[in-house]
Amino acid sequence: MDHIDELINRARRWAVDRGTDDPIPDIEAAMVDAGAVDLARLHTARAAAIQSGDANAAERDLVKAAELYARVGRMSDAAALAAGAATFAELAGDLPRAVDHAVGATIQLADVDMEDTQSALAASSLCAFYGHMGAFELAIPFGRRAGKAAVHLDGMQRAAAFYNHAYVSVEAAHAAVTETDREQHLNEAWRLARWMLDDGADDSVNRILGSGLAAEVLLARGDLDGAATVMETAADAGSTAGPTFRPWFDFVTASVRFGLGELEDAERLLTEAIPGLEATSDDHCLIRALATRSAVREARGDTAGALADARRQAALVRAWHVERTTQFATLIASQAELERDGSMLRRQAGELARAATEDALTGLYSRRWLMRRLGELETLDQTGAVLMVDIDHFKVVNDTHGHSVGDQVLTAVSSVLRGSMRDGDVVRYGGEEFLVAITTDLPTAIAIAERARVAVALASFDEIVPDLRLTISIGLAHGPMGRIRDLIEAADDALYVAKQSGRNRVVTADPLAEGGPDGDAR
Repeated sequence: MDHIDELINRARRWAVDRGTDDPIPDIEAAMVDAGAVDLARLHTARAAAIQSGDANAAERDLVKAAELYARVGRMSDAAALAAGAATFAELAGDLPRAVDHAVGATIQLADVDMEDTQSALAASSLCAFYGHMGAFELAIPFGRRAGKAAVHLDGMQRAAAFYNHAYVSVEAAHAAVTETDREQHLNEAWRLARWMLDDGADDSVNRILGSGLAAEVLLARGDLDGAATVMETAADAGSTAGPTFRPWFDFVTASVRFGLGELEDAERLLTEAIPGLEATSDDHCLIRALATRSAVREARGDTAGALADARRQAALVRAWHVERTTQFATLIASQAELERDGSMLRRQAGELARAATEDALTGLYSRRWLMRRLGELETLDQTGAVLMVDIDHFKVVNDTHGHSVGDQVLTAVSSVLRGSMRDGDVVRYGGEEFLVAITTDLPTAIAIAERARVAVALASFDEIVPDLRLTISIGLAHGPMGRIRDLIEAADDALYVAKQSGRNRVVTADPLAEGGPDGDAR
């Protein structure tokens, strides 16, 4: 593990467990001389460490890291950080910016393989963001995607991914309309919580997160004794929980205490937890915490306090459904429309790019592509060959059967050439003429040319015209690839000889010497 990996792990642990040393001074010292990739990693580490204290700063760090990764072409990393930035932008109160980050990351993930660490982290972050927004139908599939790729995550990353998925599943269970959906979500959360406790019981992070999640599930199922046992075993670990997770942990503890009839402790813990839940914008948990404290106060005879909490809970629910959910849906729709427009522009750009490189009829490389490719070929310090290929008597086919059949013949022959000349790039040079450039020795080049000639001669074109048989003539020139333009000219001369001497044959020009004159066809 290098120094930066160590700082990253310290930052992740600091976010959950404040019983460890503050890593931020060391992270900022390491930033001074870091290169682009290491600097991106350090920005990510600092965002993890400061997440509970300054959402704006954490978002800025992740956006900066994403930009650094994008510059060096590491797009999975950039997507993962954009997804994380969405959560912090929302925590900072800028929902439009959050949606912009999230939709961008979502679209990037749609086209990538999940079998890598950064894609799994991006899916986990999107699970957290969409879950936080109450869009459980979007959140949970991302949680499952991250879980399937969890083998690529280290211990801390895996714990965070499982926590995100399990926490969203618990909240989805509370919001479920049917008992079947509720049980499915609770089962999913329970499985993840048990993994954290069984496989990471000696780790304080897993104990804090796994215990709280397990207790949430047990409480939802009415198993108060089981929830109390779980929380009792995690009490020591919970006392050092960081400010991002401590309010939630205290809420779960308070829920257990309320169930056990320990009303004073329950109210104290809830009163401590509620400001923290507000600070972290954990509105799902905040709504449940207010409802629980209202019930606790009512049980203690504090009718006014219970009514105040109930009113506040109702106002929060109303704001959530009327304002935030509507705003979120509108932003998602608007962003999707922009992305569709962007996709259309990208598709049009792709079509223009293909038009510049592909022959529209045959799908082979175009002559325009070859002209751009020549400069690269001229830099090769290798010998190679150019094959000029022409379909014999193609004018007769056109005159007899028409240009539509001629186009079909060109497409069919192109397919045969592509299959038989897999060693090189086949270019439609013009009309019925094709060119292939290959870096190889002369005997191999001749063998490739003969293979192509025989393949066309043996091919059936009955689907185009019954009993139609075709042949090709090939001119071949061999020499240094640095003289590719001379090779093309020599191969063209050799093709002329092949056509004049009977067609359906390969004619080889004399090899070009380094810096010497063109060879004569023979």
